[in-house]
Formats: sequence, C-alpha cells, structure tokens
Amino acid sequence: MSLIIFIISIKDLENILFTDDYGPVYLKHCIIKNDSEYNLLGFLLHYVDNVHVVDKVEENYPAYKNGLRNDDVILFINNKNIEHMLHNDVTMLLRSLVQSNQTVDLIVINKADVERYKNYKEKSFINWEKILEENNRNDQAIYVNQFSTSPVLPNARVCILETSNT
Repeated sequence: MSLIIFIISIKDLENILFTDDYGPVYLKHCIIKNDSEYNLLGFLLHYVDNVHVVDKVEENYPAYKNGLRNDDVILFINNKNIEHMLHNDVTMLLRSLVQSNQTVDLIVINKADVERYKNYKEKSFINWEKILEENNRNDQAIYVNQFSTSPVLPNARVCILETSNT
C-alpha cells in the first residue's frame, strides 16, 4: 500500500460565487496597494451594458500584479457596492483612494458571467453581507498566517489518500 499526500487550495472553492448548469461563476478579490510613482493603478474603467468593466490592464502596474485583468467587472470597491453608482462617481472614488494612497479592495467577476450573476442576484440567491464578512475574515487570517512556521500554505487543506493493493 502506498501513501499519497497532496495539498488542495481551498481558495478555489471559496471563490465560487455559485454554480449552475453552465458551470461555476467565480469571484476575484484584488487588493491593490498603489506602489507606482505615477499614482496610477494601471487600468482603464468603462461603463458598458450597465456594468463597470476593466480594460487595458498594464502589466507593470499594481492592478495587474494583484490579479485584475481585462473584462473583469467591478462589483465592490472597499466593501461598497458600486453596481448602481454612476460611472463618474466610481472613477472619482478610485481616484480619491489612489491619491490618498489608500488600499483599493476590489471584488470582481468576469464580464462573461454578468447575466448569470444578475439572474441569481435578482432571485436573492446571493448574500453579499455574508460573503464580504467571510472575505474580511479570510484577509485577517492570511495576514496572521503569513508569520506562521507551518509547512502548509495558509488556506490549504491537506488530503491523505491511501491506495489499496486490491
């Protein structure tokens, strides 16, 4: 009998907002600290089909380094739902955070998943209060765990499988 040990990141499971017949819809949590000398995060934001869509993410800027990509749709900025905000207000909010050198905490989904997301949200299947609370708790746990001497990565589950000879 042999013993196989592997590590599964439970971050992937945590990032699934919901699953339907078309597969999972993933959330992405991007925490961006402006480290640029130009006071830029490195992306453009457009308002298309009633959503705030990320475009032209620059590779050498904080947005890209922290996981933001083209066609991400921003839902929350620093735990504030921006879905129904005017585009000018959203861009002013982002500018004020960058100019005051504050961290920009984004919750995004992929543009391709927006219609499915809206359908689920309309039916009250998504509890943002609970999701944001859990997200904040995970952020605190990651901060604490980065000083741990444990050989296992934070937010990982160790799985031990035994194979039989039969």
